[in-house]
Amino acid sequence: MLTSRVLLLVVLVFAAAFSRLVPHLHNAAPVAAMTLFAAAYLPNRRWSVLLPLAAMFLSDIVLYATKDVAYREQAVSNMLFVYSTFAVIALLGQWLRQRVTIGRVIGTTLAGSAVFFLITNFGAWLSLSQPLSATEPAMYSRTLSGLIDCYIAGVPFFRGTFVGDLVYSAVLFGGFALLEQVVPQLKPRLVEATIN
Repeated sequence: MLTSRVLLLVVLVFAAAFSRLVPHLHNAAPVAAMTLFAAAYLPNRRWSVLLPLAAMFLSDIVLYATKDVAYREQAVSNMLFVYSTFAVIALLGQWLRQRVTIGRVIGTTLAGSAVFFLITNFGAWLSLSQPLSATEPAMYSRTLSGLIDCYIAGVPFFRGTFVGDLVYSAVLFGGFALLEQVVPQLKPRLVEATIN
């Protein structure tokens, strides 16, 4: 059943995904917050994972169409790691749905940022530890030292991820909680709360 609450949640998820197309600080995108938010609030557990991934995929198509070939190739080579990360973040959101509190939102947001950093930098190391072409050597050695170098190189980007995830989580979760107080029709119905 598509209630006004579910419709608003779907709109918010797609709006967050497509806001990536607007200029923003490097790595300060709303996708992790959007994934947590959807997993915590959408009544159907399967759709609470699939919808943010679909929204992100559609926004990726638009985003990649506006970028150069080198960007697209790098992004596509990391896609498995990026989408795997958001599947893990959705699982964190499934845990969050049991009880949404400020502390739990902050905790899952920080955990999501850390998961994103660890998994996507591992993926970058795997792809960049191979020669880039016949004339260009690999950026990182395929050793523990090379992996550590890749994580160190990713630290400046982690700042944007961390700040963006916190800000967007505050906007999505806080804004929706405020809307629930102001618009009674947005409060969950008993039938909605029991759908798995």
